[in-house]
Amino acid sequence: MSRNGKRKGGVPTAAEKFSKFFDIPSDTVDGGLTLELRGRNGLLVGGCEEILEYSPERIRLRLRRGVIVVCGCRLTMTTYYRGQTGIEGEIRGIDLCDLGGGGNGGER
Repeated sequence: MSRNGKRKGGVPTAAEKFSKFFDIPSDTVDGGLTLELRGRNGLLVGGCEEILEYSPERIRLRLRRGVIVVCGCRLTMTTYYRGQTGIEGEIRGIDLCDLGGGGNGGER
C-alpha cells in the first residue's frame, strides 16, 4: 500500500470507500489521528500509540504517522484508553511532527 492509503494501481482501500460513502475523513475510519480541542483547557487525541514524554509543561505522544507535542502549564492526562488520550491544563501550543511518515519521528 502506498503512503496515500491506496493500493498499487490506484484501487481505493475499504476505509477510503467507506469514508467516501458516509462523507467522513478516511483517517478517522482507519484509526488515524483525530483532535478535539475544547477551549484552551482540554484536548482529546485519538490515534495515540505511546506516551513518549509526560510533564506538567509538555506531553509528547507517538501516533501511527508521527508525533504530537502539547505544551502548556499544569498539563495532566485525564484519559489513556484504546488510543484515546485526554489532556487538561492550560494549553499554549500543539505541534504535529512528521505526519507524512518519514523522518525522525518528532525527536527534538
